[in-house]
Amino acid sequence: MLFDAVIIGGSRLIVAICAIYILKIYYSIFFKAKTLRGINTCIWVMYFLWQYIMNIELLPSYLKMTINVIIISLICILLYSGNILQKLVFSVLLTTMWVLMEFSVGYIFILLRIDQNVQIILGPISSEVLILLVIVVLRHFFENMVLENIKNNYNIAFMSVPVGSMYILYNIFVIIYEGDIEKRYIIQSLFSMFLILGINIVVFQMYSNLSKEKEKERYNTLFEQQLNISSVHMKELEIMLSDFRNERHDLKQHYSVLSQLLKEAKYKEANDYLDILLDKTFMHESGIFKTGNLLIDAIINSKYSIANSYGITLEADIHIPVELKFANADLTVLLGNILDNAIEAVEKCSNTPKIIQFYMNYSQDFLILTEINKYEGEVLTNRKGEIISRKDNPNSHGMGLVSIKKIASKYKGAVVIHTSENTFRIKVTLCNK
Repeated sequence: MLFDAVIIGGSRLIVAICAIYILKIYYSIFFKAKTLRGINTCIWVMYFLWQYIMNIELLPSYLKMTINVIIISLICILLYSGNILQKLVFSVLLTTMWVLMEFSVGYIFILLRIDQNVQIILGPISSEVLILLVIVVLRHFFENMVLENIKNNYNIAFMSVPVGSMYILYNIFVIIYEGDIEKRYIIQSLFSMFLILGINIVVFQMYSNLSKEKEKERYNTLFEQQLNISSVHMKELEIMLSDFRNERHDLKQHYSVLSQLLKEAKYKEANDYLDILLDKTFMHESGIFKTGNLLIDAIINSKYSIANSYGITLEADIHIPVELKFANADLTVLLGNILDNAIEAVEKCSNTPKIIQFYMNYSQDFLILTEINKYEGEVLTNRKGEIISRKDNPNSHGMGLVSIKKIASKYKGAVVIHTSENTFRIKVTLCNK
């Protein structure tokens, strides 16, 4: 008796440890773990106790399945980042596969007429080994899967497959286990189990495909916004070039008048006329920043004009060569997003100075852009700590930072964002190698 108790206790210990290992591997495929050290340990200890002590044979199978779904779903919700409904979908899928393995092992034991006492010891361990093998295969195919936020109705539809599977599996197993069924029906039921397992694994592939389509949709929206930004900046550039041409034409006329006054020795009149020219507003309205790089000058000066119309002061300190070895389209989107976001944030300020500080420096193949501005209100972030839009439809808006990070990644650079004391700072580094 003592020996049997030790064997059973040892098998339960192995099962409990394996269950924790299985959950960690499985959830790490699809979700990112949170850093909650104290809470993390406490939750895993409680799950270990459930597996070792509370998961007793006295409980009906359907009740144990229900409790397991609830427990592992809570573990995923508390310890991993992501959409709650997505966590429920993947938790139910795991439970379904786990139940499939347990029932399959049960069928095999029935076919082999293995003693029930042996089943109690080897059954849970065998099912743990099988589910671990399934998860290793899943990790091989879905390790790089990126979960996009899929609509709730799709998540519910996906979840209905494993839920229905568990219901069918349980009823088939009860009929087989409690009835005197012929061997061929048991074999057919076993094949049915593996068929249902295949159907549930297909759900992973379907979810992956839908997630990829959602990601493509998001980047198509981003690309469309980039095109719109580029189009706006091109129009602004055309306006500025038109202004420059008008100014050049006006300057020729002014030079002609000054030349005539000087020829006639009307020095006082020439001096007065020159004073009037120096006060002309066109000398201050365009061409404020002249770095020699036509594209950068056009963008900065156009944003200067827009900021000025909102009563915002744009202070810029730019040190760059005449030519930069980065795609003009990328520079246009990069600067446009940074300054547009800053203007939008500062324009809403009522109790803080409306100032935007922008720095741009090129040195040793690195282009460094830094922007600092004040803001009022709360900076919204998602569960990953990424800043999201405060507009009504964040899926259609708030793509600016995504675009900035994408461009930085393209040039092996980085984006660092820091917010404190109502001050927003963003630093973007690009490398032209």
